[in-house]
Amino acid sequence: MIRLYWRIGRVIDERQQREGYGTAVIPRLARDLHNELPEEKGFSERNIKRMLAFYRLPGRGPGWRACATACGTSCITDGRRG
Repeated sequence: MIRLYWRIGRVIDERQQREGYGTAVIPRLARDLHNELPEEKGFSERNIKRMLAFYRLPGRGPGWRACATACGTSCITDGRRG
């Protein structure tokens, strides 16, 4: 689950960089996820913002350590954070 949240945060970060801040990436993603997976919980705008914040934690933050412990450092070192 930690790996999924980190990866979702990375996707959001990449989309915001590509599309520009203020393009409603998070509200659109929350709406799309709700429409595609109506029975799934946990993908509200608030939670998606938390996933983005988790991804953006500095390398020594507790989120990084939790991710590194749960899935190995490969989930941190791939992509732009390497």
